[in-house]
Amino acid sequence: MTGFFHLSESERRLHVDHAGDAVREIARQAMVDGRAHKPDPRSVGDYQAAQSMKMFCALVVKIREPRPGYNGLPCSMDGDPGKFFYLPISKIITQPESLDSFVLVLIPRWLGKSDKLPQLMGCAPELFGGDWTKEQRETWKHLRRKRDGINVRIRNPKHSARERLRFGEFA
Repeated sequence: MTGFFHLSESERRLHVDHAGDAVREIARQAMVDGRAHKPDPRSVGDYQAAQSMKMFCALVVKIREPRPGYNGLPCSMDGDPGKFFYLPISKIITQPESLDSFVLVLIPRWLGKSDKLPQLMGCAPELFGGDWTKEQRETWKHLRRKRDGINVRIRNPKHSARERLRFGEFA
């Protein structure tokens, strides 16, 4: 097998053009799938506020819509209606990336450590063996990566850069 630079110039161009076409196809497919990088809807101040309020992001499966007059979101870690719990609506902040059945929520740490709630950070659909479709598993993986990114940014929020003072100005 010969290396890339041992090929003639026309063969190298053919390989580069083929690789460029493959990259463009992957980028187009990512745009179609909606997995392309989108700007973060949260600001640095949102992450700093979540850190100061001692909150974390959890991914749960919504069992059904909350009943009118009831102050709780019925949800489960794996979608099993037999093992559901209520998250108080007044204590959670639903994130914009949430889908109809999968919900990303910011929860206070004290509520996440409650004995009445399951561990809200670790859940994998493979461990439950439920009847999830391939599309649901992919959505779960995507939202799990989003949840992990939000939690990292809550723990380590970037501090907004101060404007540089002009000569002679004081802070």
